[in-house]
Amino acid sequence: FKPTLRLGQSDTLTGFIQAERYDIDGRGAASTVAPEATVEELSAGAAWSANYTKVLSSSTVFVARFAGFTGYYDLLPYNGDDTPGWYDVEHDFYGVNSYYFYKADRTRNQLNASLTKYASNFAGEHNLKFGVEFERSHIKSEWAYPGGSYVLASFGEPYYAYLYDGYLKDSSNNRFALYAQDSWAITPRFTLNPGVRVDLHRGIQQASDDTVFKTNPISPRIGFAWDLLGTNRTVLRGHYGWYHDGAKSSYFDPLDPGNSPQFGAYVDANLNIISDVYLRNTSTATTHSMDENIKHPRLKQSTVGIEHALVGNLSLSVNGIWRDYDRFVDDVLIRVPGDYSATTLDDPGPDDEHGTSDDPGSTITGYEQVIAPEDQRFLITNPEGAFRRYRGIEFVANKRMSDRWQLQASGG
Repeated sequence: FKPTLRLGQSDTLTGFIQAERYDIDGRGAASTVAPEATVEELSAGAAWSANYTKVLSSSTVFVARFAGFTGYYDLLPYNGDDTPGWYDVEHDFYGVNSYYFYKADRTRNQLNASLTKYASNFAGEHNLKFGVEFERSHIKSEWAYPGGSYVLASFGEPYYAYLYDGYLKDSSNNRFALYAQDSWAITPRFTLNPGVRVDLHRGIQQASDDTVFKTNPISPRIGFAWDLLGTNRTVLRGHYGWYHDGAKSSYFDPLDPGNSPQFGAYVDANLNIISDVYLRNTSTATTHSMDENIKHPRLKQSTVGIEHALVGNLSLSVNGIWRDYDRFVDDVLIRVPGDYSATTLDDPGPDDEHGTSDDPGSTITGYEQVIAPEDQRFLITNPEGAFRRYRGIEFVANKRMSDRWQLQASGG
């Protein structure tokens, strides 16, 4: 549904709304999975948008847009949430019920507004744009073992069970942004494109209503286009800018109190526990904390390229691309003196055997953890030295629409 409404000579309102649903029967089916151990997928969603455009003058335009979506995504066991799933380690076969269920709900709403102003006779010509954005999203995810356990069996006889109430991650993200940019034609042959953007990210846990994630990234950008010969046939372009990730709850999910610890125990044929219950994994809510100086993940990008028009509507271009990613967010083990003991071992060499000809005659220092795993502590931070780098070159041939056909081909 896409309505368009003209409110006056200079006002236009457009929008759309759509809904969808898709279900899958027997998700996860395989030769090693019984039909009753698959899941039923039930999914539905809706998206909407409304756009208001107001021409304030011959050189000024105001645009406002409200958009959003909502949906759910459920993976449900066929034998209910109370019957544990089994895995037979000898037969490599899943049966009885799915060993998990998953329920996800997502909602996001975003309001944008911008003002575009064309100005001339001020050190060239300017196409200025100023904008504001506000986004709010809600993310809820639940994953667990049906019946709170996952059974291991051997030749059809159960012997061990993982005991886990799963996780319930319930969080919200608020993002507020301001930006300004300009397309500045300094001369008829040279255009400069400066800009800057400021985002405020706030991550909130619904269980405690606490703001646990705060970042305020600033993203400067600048680009240019230069008609080298003044013939509009050879153009040199360049760009440098910082870009930051969007609002994501995965950065602070480990802090959610809905993350349960996982245990394990031996069981008899009736699934009665017959051993001590062992802690396998602690709740991340008790072991993790957030770095007060956390930074938002960043991409620094540079591009430079030249395009030349050959004949008719055909042009060729070559572009160089440099991308550097840093400020990744991850949980890092906090090491404290005394948590590990050092052990000196003889180096056995490449063959990993002592007393052979490749023994280097040196030693290796190994470290053994002496504290209990549940006593470990992790800091959600930007790991020092973590980065990802990309370098590329791209060749593009572009034939604009003429004689009823067009073409773009590229490689790198």
